[in-house]
Amino acid sequence: MTDSLKSKVQFYVVSAVTLGNLFFGLLSIALVASGNLTAGAICLIVGATLDAFDGSLARRWDVLSPFGAQLDSLADMVAFGVAISWLVWNWLLPKAPEWWLVVAAVSVLPGLMSAIRLARFNTSESNPNYFEGIPTTAMAGFVVLLFLTNSDLPVEWLLGIVALVSLLMVSTFPYPKLRYLLCFSAWWAVPLAGLAAVLLGRSVLLFGAIYMLWGPVSQFYSRSANQ
Repeated sequence: MTDSLKSKVQFYVVSAVTLGNLFFGLLSIALVASGNLTAGAICLIVGATLDAFDGSLARRWDVLSPFGAQLDSLADMVAFGVAISWLVWNWLLPKAPEWWLVVAAVSVLPGLMSAIRLARFNTSESNPNYFEGIPTTAMAGFVVLLFLTNSDLPVEWLLGIVALVSLLMVSTFPYPKLRYLLCFSAWWAVPLAGLAAVLLGRSVLLFGAIYMLWGPVSQFYSRSANQ
């Protein structure tokens, strides 16, 4: 196989993985619409795993491209923006139908904030060392695990948590990049960590709180050190 052909094959493989994320996002929307929220949530975990995998593959094979970046953003918008908003609406509305307006306002936040974040990411230079604001994938993973492990929390808490993690996506707080925590050979740690979180239940809230606080605390200490 020539280098040119090999590069094309690798590019198509990476694009297929990205489309896999989009596929599971669309499948999640369909499953949630049919009332199967748990299956829809699991599809989003699969999509998040593929999302972590495609970027690692693209960097490893050196097939990064503007097309791949735009395709990845579109897939993320559907899987981690629209699908999460749809899941939150169908999850929380039955818990508090009398609060339908509040539930609606909170439900649209993941989608709206994801769109703003992805547009900002695509039109500005990114910092190589950290993310500005919580990544869309991290937001989606946290909301899905919250649904799978902590649905028994009071609806006021759930609404507040979803609103907070959504708004943190468009903040300027620094959050560590996943590739500094996981190497390519350990990409499987993403679904493994999700499974562990499901089994441990309330640990989702603990780890989520630590991650959400990481940004503002890091920024505070950084500013204090520079004064």
